[in-house]
Amino acid sequence: MRRGTSMLIAVAALILTVPASEAQIRKQPGAREASVGTARGVAGQGESQSAAGDTAADEAVALLARWQHAKARTILETAGTGGGLETAWGLLLAEEGKVDDGIARLRAAKDVLAGDPAPAYWLGEVLYTFRRDLSGGTEAWRAAEARASAILDKAHDDPRASFYAGASRVRLKRFDAAREALEVAAANGWDPAMVAYQQGLSYAFEQKWSDAASRLTAALEADLSYAHAWYYRALCREKLKQTSEMLADLERFLQLAPDAPEAETARSILKAAGY
Repeated sequence: MRRGTSMLIAVAALILTVPASEAQIRKQPGAREASVGTARGVAGQGESQSAAGDTAADEAVALLARWQHAKARTILETAGTGGGLETAWGLLLAEEGKVDDGIARLRAAKDVLAGDPAPAYWLGEVLYTFRRDLSGGTEAWRAAEARASAILDKAHDDPRASFYAGASRVRLKRFDAAREALEVAAANGWDPAMVAYQQGLSYAFEQKWSDAASRLTAALEADLSYAHAWYYRALCREKLKQTSEMLADLERFLQLAPDAPEAETARSILKAAGY
C-alpha cells in the first residue's frame, strides 16, 4: 500500500493536487450531477464581458474539465466550428486521445483569439498533462494570465477573466493572487465547481492538505461528476492518513474517467491495496 500511495504522490507532484466522502457529500442539499443546462447558464454570465466568451464553447469546456466527452461533443457538433469553439474542439480532441490534433487546434485558436485567455490556458494544460512539456505549458499559462489581466483592467469583476486569471496563477504558483481572482469569479457567478476545484489545487500545491481537501469537497458538493476532484482529493486524504477514504475516492474517479491520463496510476494503487 505504501508503494502504491507513493506512486500517487509522485504523479500528483508532476501534475496538480486534491480532498471528503461521497456519502457525506450526497447528504448535502446542493450536491448534484452536472447538466448541460447548468454549464450553459454559467458560461453565459462570462460571455457578456469577454468578447471571445462564446456560450457554447464555454459550456463544452466546462464539461471537458469534468471529463465528460460525450456531452461536450454533442454541444460542439451542434454549434459547429470557428471562434471560441476551436478551443473546446482542441481540448476535446486531446482528451479523446488525438493529442497532436488537439494541440494544433489550440495553438491556432490561441493565435486567432488574441485577447482570449481560454485557448492559452487549455493549451498549457494539454501540453503539460499529455506531453509533460513544462516549459511550453508555463509559456501558455503566462500568456493566459496576461490576457485575463488585460480584460480585468477594464472590467474588474468579469467572472470569466477572473477564473482564467486565477487558474493560470495556480499553475504559475502565485497562490494568493490566484485565490483572490477565483473569489471574484465565484462572487460573480462563474461555475462553482470549477472555481472550488482550482482553489483546492492552489492549497494542495502549497501542501496545505486540509484546506485543499475542504475546497475539493466543495467542488464535489457542487458537482459529484467532477472526476479529477475525486482523484486529487485522494492525494490529500493519503497525506491526512485517511487511507480507506483515499481508496474510495480513487474508485469513484475510475468510474467517471477510466481513460484519463491518471487512470493507470489509480488502478495500480487500488491493485496494490488489494482492490
